[in-house]
Amino acid sequence: MRSNIEHQQIRNDYVQNEINRVSSQVKEIKQLKAKRAQMLERMRVIQNLQGNRPVIVNMFDELVRIVPDGVFFSKVSTEDDQVSITGTAESNNRVASLMRNIDRSAWFTAPSLTQVTANKDFGPRANDFAMSMVLSPPVMALPENEGER
Repeated sequence: MRSNIEHQQIRNDYVQNEINRVSSQVKEIKQLKAKRAQMLERMRVIQNLQGNRPVIVNMFDELVRIVPDGVFFSKVSTEDDQVSITGTAESNNRVASLMRNIDRSAWFTAPSLTQVTANKDFGPRANDFAMSMVLSPPVMALPENEGER
C-alpha cells in the first residue's frame, strides 16, 4: 500500500512539475504577444511617418508655387490636415491673389482668411494677414501591377 502511495505521489509531483512548466510557457507566450503588439504599433508609426514624408515635401513645394510676389510668410504650421499661415503682403491684391492660387491648387482646399491688419512699417498699403486652409493631397493612381501584390 505504501508503495502505491509513493508511486502516486511521484506521479502527482510529475504532473505538478509539468503544470508549472506549461504555466511558465503560457506566461512567456503572453509576454511575447505583448512585445509583438508593441513592435507592430511601432512599425505602424514608422510607416506612417515614412508615408507622410513625401506629402510634407510636396506641401512645401506647392506653397512655393502658390505664393505671389509681394507676399511673405512669417509662420507656417500644420495640425492634422489644417495648415495655418501668418505673413505680410504688400497689398490686399496680393492676399487676394494668394487666395485664388490656393483655390486653384491641387494640394490645398478651403482657404479661409482669418485676419488682416495694416502694417505701415512694410509700406503704405501693406497688411499682415492670418489664414488657414486644408491640406488635401491629390490621390495618386497606383500602377496596375501594384494592386496585385
